[in-house]
Amino acid sequence: MKDAMNRWLRPSFAVVLVTAALLFGLMPTSWADTQDDKAELVGTITTLPATQGWIGEWVVGRTKVKVTDATKIDQTRAKVAVGSLVEVKGTKQNDGLILATEISVKLNPFPGFPISFTGKIDALPSSPSRVGEWKVNGKVVHVSATTKIDQSKGQAAVGVTVDVDGFMQLDGSTNATEIEVKPDGITGIPVKFLGKVEKLPSTTGRIGDWVVSGRKVIVNDKTTIRGDVMIGSWVDLEGVVQLDGSIIATKIELRPTIEPPVLSVYFKGTVEVLPNTNNFIGDWKVSGRKVIVNDKTALNQDRGKVAVGVTVEISGTLANDGSVTAQKISVSPTSPPSSIRFTGAVSLLPPSTTATPTLVGDWKVGDRIVHVVVATKVNQEKGRVALGAVVEVVGTERSDKSVDATTIEVKDTTGTVSYVRMFGTLTSLPAASIQIGNGLAGDWTVGGKTIHVVSQTRISQEHGRVAVGAYLEVEGNQRTDGSIDPVGIEVERDAGAPAGTIGFIDFYGPIRTLPASATLVGDWTVDGKTVHVTVNTKLEQSRVKFAAAVYVHVNGYQLADGSVTATRIESRSQSEGERRSFIEFIGAVTALPTTANFVGDWKAAGRVVHVSARTQVNRERATVAVGATVEINGAELPDGSVDATFIEVAHGPTGASFVEFAPLTSVNAGSYLNGNAASAIIASFGSNLAGGTEVAKTLPLPTELGGVSVLIDGNPAGLFFVSPGQINYQVPDDLLPGSAQVAVIKNGEVVAQGSLELGTVAPSLFTADASGTGTPSGVLLRVKANGQQSYESLVRYDGGKVTPVTITRNAGDRLFLVLYGTGWRGADDTDGSTANGVAESIKATIGDANAPVFFAGAAPGFAGLDQMNVEIPAGVTGSLNLLVKVDDGNGIVQRANTVTISVR
Repeated sequence: MKDAMNRWLRPSFAVVLVTAALLFGLMPTSWADTQDDKAELVGTITTLPATQGWIGEWVVGRTKVKVTDATKIDQTRAKVAVGSLVEVKGTKQNDGLILATEISVKLNPFPGFPISFTGKIDALPSSPSRVGEWKVNGKVVHVSATTKIDQSKGQAAVGVTVDVDGFMQLDGSTNATEIEVKPDGITGIPVKFLGKVEKLPSTTGRIGDWVVSGRKVIVNDKTTIRGDVMIGSWVDLEGVVQLDGSIIATKIELRPTIEPPVLSVYFKGTVEVLPNTNNFIGDWKVSGRKVIVNDKTALNQDRGKVAVGVTVEISGTLANDGSVTAQKISVSPTSPPSSIRFTGAVSLLPPSTTATPTLVGDWKVGDRIVHVVVATKVNQEKGRVALGAVVEVVGTERSDKSVDATTIEVKDTTGTVSYVRMFGTLTSLPAASIQIGNGLAGDWTVGGKTIHVVSQTRISQEHGRVAVGAYLEVEGNQRTDGSIDPVGIEVERDAGAPAGTIGFIDFYGPIRTLPASATLVGDWTVDGKTVHVTVNTKLEQSRVKFAAAVYVHVNGYQLADGSVTATRIESRSQSEGERRSFIEFIGAVTALPTTANFVGDWKAAGRVVHVSARTQVNRERATVAVGATVEINGAELPDGSVDATFIEVAHGPTGASFVEFAPLTSVNAGSYLNGNAASAIIASFGSNLAGGTEVAKTLPLPTELGGVSVLIDGNPAGLFFVSPGQINYQVPDDLLPGSAQVAVIKNGEVVAQGSLELGTVAPSLFTADASGTGTPSGVLLRVKANGQQSYESLVRYDGGKVTPVTITRNAGDRLFLVLYGTGWRGADDTDGSTANGVAESIKATIGDANAPVFFAGAAPGFAGLDQMNVEIPAGVTGSLNLLVKVDDGNGIVQRANTVTISVR
């Protein structure tokens, strides 16, 4: 019976797959048919010109093909690329060349197809040895430490022509094996390009040699510089190429990186003025605020009719003039409530004195007085409170229209260019006479930039103390003058770190040898490591006196020779029997495995680090790369290597100065919660993400829609949908768990960046109204006693409104839910049966009863969509919660969002 049940409960969609590898194996390299001067040619593209529209000379198979602006190129089935299979129609010339009238691209090359092409560099990573993602002729080229880069004829830089050899990937990008830089052209040619500033001279007016996206740029007193340019800035540059490939700049202009965010607003108020139009389209006045209603505004009059004097709830977007464009208006059945939520700019703050360090007093936000008390929660994670800052206020409204604030959240800081993360050396601190609050408030200088520290700034001194010479990470809002209002500061390396320090270490082990001195200053041996103890080392032996075989906990600086300069040693026990294997240390990555997701053996701070598919790697601060500084936690093995359980990338190679980004929030598309996993479907929200709305129409999913792409740790994601405020995409397969970097690229530029918390599994169920709650998306499968089957909808749609359908149980029927969601296909298939997918790792309950899961896995024919077939237990009735739990393989059970069904 169970086998029969599995047969009709398996996924019910058929998928037809045609592999490119098979097709390429059956097709000849090229063939041609000519009649008189007419010619037809079928073959693979081996060479493309580096021109717009590919106008110029192609090579298809071994035949030269001339493409003009009159040539019709059909890319509906596949895209033009080296290695693509094409059909060419045209006329044969006397020299054997074909003048193409029409080219149809039949198939893109399969992954691993060797390709070679020539093009101009559009973008370069600012990393040592240029390891990372390049863009050549609009194509993504992956350059690793093993890629051979021949710069004997010129330096790699934006605008320079290169020959690329490598292997085609699924997404159309190239894994480069060799890149040869071609001569950079003729002196005197004017150039104009967009690039990232990588090096600046410390001179007045910045006169001297710059490096912009790998190219040497000479700035003199005749160069026009517009904007406060710094390392990491994107600039539009104009100049003249010299014989050595450098550019004498005539104009450099800072490219703005962030547009003001679209601010959502929600409030309740009384309708004071209505337009005399159909559906009330036009300008309303609600509690003194102008509200713009258009044909896209949803009017909910279920609880009363729109009229002057009624109370309404309004959701919409806030304009600069304070008006609101309404997205939804609902009539409230009660009198105007006292609660209020609104967004506006701060125009008045209470006097700043030591008596009111928490901003207690009366503010003015927009046109309202806001009363702030000690209990008011003020969230300054996105920037500090200041005049001009845009804030969201939640509180209760008084009769005089002022507001008693319960929470205030800073949404944006007027005058900031961008949100930045930078690294640099602390060179100055404020004078002691002006230090207040946390004792460190005032203007610091870090890496040549002014940092405005206030008493609310979070300062972490876990890895060292704040002192001149310390190496810091600073994160916060950058002002137009280049200074920064920090949200958080973390000491990455202490100013007193000894010479040769490569990181920090925290480990346990038994004492093997001690120095003969009474003060214990000198070299110890702890578990095979040499530990240097100085007069500054804090020695704690309250539990047991230091002696051979005593177990100790050591904190200190890891040196390049493998020894440790201890900052603190604490005795733990007198027996090796209590020895622990835990170790925590910080150091630079010196080697990485060649696997796509970095599973394998790393080398960091002189140690071999074993990374598995379940190792959590947080890389939201920087991507995994050779030269990156990482913090590693795990179990130390007898050979000194480490089984890593957790790795955090602290920052990239030391050549990186800072990263700037517009914020991006990413959630699971089913539940709208933070849990995500590889292959799952994600919804990301931000501002100015795309120029319009585009929807994917093909499978596999495209990695670019409307000039927009999404990169997860540098890997392109398949896109379902892009719009200015939201993007839906599928996480690439097999990414490591942990915090991944997410970047939105629009027209070749990063427009937003955030992080994505990835687990092994992250189950979520789609719901019928796309809210993450209520009735699940799916169908009911009814199996009658005679074996007859029928499918029934779980909801009905009445005038666009989603209404749940009550499931009726008839005598002898068995009822099954076929549900859709995302994030559970990564669970363990412990029974080895593909017939039930990963059902054995999933538990479901409906009401208080266990519900058998017959199948769980990927829904065939769809990208990122998972399917689950669950039986409704006999005897359960009423309005019931359905809860799904998935074992992540590490002994942790992950819960999906709770949905509801009704059974009678």
